[in-house]
Amino acid sequence: DDSPLWTIRLRRKLKATVNENDNTFWMSFDDFCNAFQTLYVCRWYDPKRWGTKTVHGMWTLGSGSAGAEEDSYDTAAGLPSKHNPNCEIESNPQWALHIHRPTDLKVKFSQTNERGSVGREVLPFVGFIVRSEVQGTPARVHSLSKQNIISDTGQPVREVERSVYASLSVGTYVLLAGTYVAGMEGPISVEVMSNYNT
Repeated sequence: DDSPLWTIRLRRKLKATVNENDNTFWMSFDDFCNAFQTLYVCRWYDPKRWGTKTVHGMWTLGSGSAGAEEDSYDTAAGLPSKHNPNCEIESNPQWALHIHRPTDLKVKFSQTNERGSVGREVLPFVGFIVRSEVQGTPARVHSLSKQNIISDTGQPVREVERSVYASLSVGTYVLLAGTYVAGMEGPISVEVMSNYNT
């Protein structure tokens, strides 16, 4: 508080109080870099202002036979790559998201079931927020491109949980989760936190 570097203008701009024992301090950016090697930035979402919705799905090899249960279809299609050239993206688990006004959201993809248990094996996967091919109508995603991908969790890695943050405008979007290659089976849950009820 007694540093000669504190000018009246700087004190007013930062709303600093003089000689107050409030456990706050200011330091230059260079001094900060010399004193600290690591900086952790955390995001906290006030549950009174941010709503949460959770849905569950599975990557599974199903029979796909006519008359069989809906859940028996193959949803372990994987993602397009040189190791999975015949990928059918539309067979991966997908969920529609209708946005009625500009919205900030956090989407957490996790390899857990309804009880919160992790599957037998943690699979390399990616989660996507994709612009719907038909605006206003939820439609399954058939291809991934720079034009329709809004955001993703990055390269496929073996992690139980991965998150993506986005600011979306009005429209219809699809959340898609896929494993690195076809045939990998396990649970997938998607938790959407939003500053507006979507």
